[in-house]
Amino acid sequence: MGQQLPRLVFAAVVMGTVSLVVPTIGRHIDDPNRIVYFNADEGMQMDLVWRYYSGQRRATTMTDLDYGLELRYLAALARWLPSSLVTLTPGTFVLWRRWINLSAWLLALWVLWRLVGRHVSRGWPQAIAVSLVAVRPALARLAVNGKPEPLVVLFLLLALDQALRLINQPSLRGVWKSTAWASLALIVKYVTGLFALPALVAAMEIGERQYAKTRPGVTVFPRVRSAWVLFAAIGAILIAFPLAALSGYVRHSTGMTWAAEHGLWGSLRLVKPAWLLCLMGVGCWLLPLAGWWLSGSPWSWARRLSATANRLASHAIIAWGAFAAWTLLFGVGWLVHPDQFLTTYSQLASVALATPALNVLPEQGLLRAFLDNAGQQLWKFDPVIALGGGLYVAVEWNSRRRAGTAQTIPRLKCLVLAVFLAPFLLLLVSMLRVAQHHMLPFVVVAVLLAIQGVRLIEARWPAGPRRSWTLTSLWLLAVGDIVVNGVTTAPARLYEFRHHQDASFEVARWWREHIPQDATIVADHYTRAYIEADYPNLHVFQGYRQDSVERLRQAVDTVKPQFVYYNAGPSAERPIPPLETVLSSQRVELLKTFDSAAHGYQRRPGDRFVIYRVLGS
Repeated sequence: MGQQLPRLVFAAVVMGTVSLVVPTIGRHIDDPNRIVYFNADEGMQMDLVWRYYSGQRRATTMTDLDYGLELRYLAALARWLPSSLVTLTPGTFVLWRRWINLSAWLLALWVLWRLVGRHVSRGWPQAIAVSLVAVRPALARLAVNGKPEPLVVLFLLLALDQALRLINQPSLRGVWKSTAWASLALIVKYVTGLFALPALVAAMEIGERQYAKTRPGVTVFPRVRSAWVLFAAIGAILIAFPLAALSGYVRHSTGMTWAAEHGLWGSLRLVKPAWLLCLMGVGCWLLPLAGWWLSGSPWSWARRLSATANRLASHAIIAWGAFAAWTLLFGVGWLVHPDQFLTTYSQLASVALATPALNVLPEQGLLRAFLDNAGQQLWKFDPVIALGGGLYVAVEWNSRRRAGTAQTIPRLKCLVLAVFLAPFLLLLVSMLRVAQHHMLPFVVVAVLLAIQGVRLIEARWPAGPRRSWTLTSLWLLAVGDIVVNGVTTAPARLYEFRHHQDASFEVARWWREHIPQDATIVADHYTRAYIEADYPNLHVFQGYRQDSVERLRQAVDTVKPQFVYYNAGPSAERPIPPLETVLSSQRVELLKTFDSAAHGYQRRPGDRFVIYRVLGS
């Protein structure tokens, strides 16, 4: 019975997740404009995959920026389906993505259950780990969404599982398996798969050392001579990529590349991230010289350091080589469409740098901005899980100090997990953009370390009131975290069941009754105001921009509309004032106002939709 209860908890978590997602999984798939209105991210992904499939650019399209190749492959797969079997629409792809994400999330929970049981402990630790991850607040956004985070979490967990197995059974086959999953994570979204590679290199080194204890002198992984050359190769990539982006990426704002507009050197001076990457590349070129000097040093410690670094670099070359081979295989879409690769990664720097912390840096100063950002990010990460991870570090340090450096397999596996987590922690406090849903794979690893910290206390601390009180407090904290996040996440998802109570449905009914289909209309952007697709003389302005008022005024002057429709709420960077203020030289009549506060669902607090008739000068 003791082993059955945790399994029942796992089953309850799965059933709860399904019950919160499946009832809304087919929502709005027959109305693409409503998908864009309720979820801009999902709408942008829908427009991209539809363009990949049909070659048509929908009116709601906002960007060409894609996360990876998932949509490209989904569109290619759809072309193989006989038209007699299914009629494909933009909403069809949205439905497919939602089912893929739900399936990936449930598989990720199952992989986490197996991973904890295989590498940490069976029973209640498995149930606690799955429950802590399943109630993440990010699930409320990712449950019915176009973001590929569920797939990223699944692939990274599978990559980590294979890496941890290398400690018990080191082999090249395990390296190939781990890098395959890491490469798939990269193909799905940006650079996420790269985080698994340092942990894999650490697992290769630890696994080979463990293997050498039983078979002295036998090496599992081939040795690459002059492995320091790896850093020179990394340096070449760091220099080549920004130069290629500056020379090949055509900017939408100017229709030219940076290099064509400002010259290559001028572009490097203007685009600081590109300049910094080139500088890092030059630094990597200098590292082989340092390695060569250390290998010939008269000091024994320097030679040992050089040998260790060369061995790690050798492992890294093998891991990166396998990773590159898989990426060439899985990423063939980028070879066929290199423009997509440049579009995706050339904008990554600007996306990463668009953070409030960097915006307030000149006013607050470096120290205050850094501390404020670090506190906010740790809070989003989850303070209880962060405390658990810190507890593991403290208990591990104390155990090493008291009991020496004897290494057990679980502690070595935790070291690999810590290596996986370390680069992310640096990124977390770096003031670059790290959203809550980006944190999911690393929250999972922090949960594993926290559970291992509790197990260390159980194993190392002497029995007594102090040990019992500490363990009870820690388990209560974990249960409390599950409850607090659960009572936040579940109502947030249930609130999304009430989309039909949004003001946009009343707006649509009013439009159909009062506005003729051949009317000339200037309307707010699709992401700010719902617009049906039945009005051919519709002209949309970008009301979400900082210069929304100027764009509205210009659209009215150009189109000469009969009606103007926009969101007067505070969700724009600059809320749009009443139209009689915007068009002071023209006579306008306010026909109708729809306030979202009077409805059972608010897409955004403060949404207020106004419809005007333009009477002329």
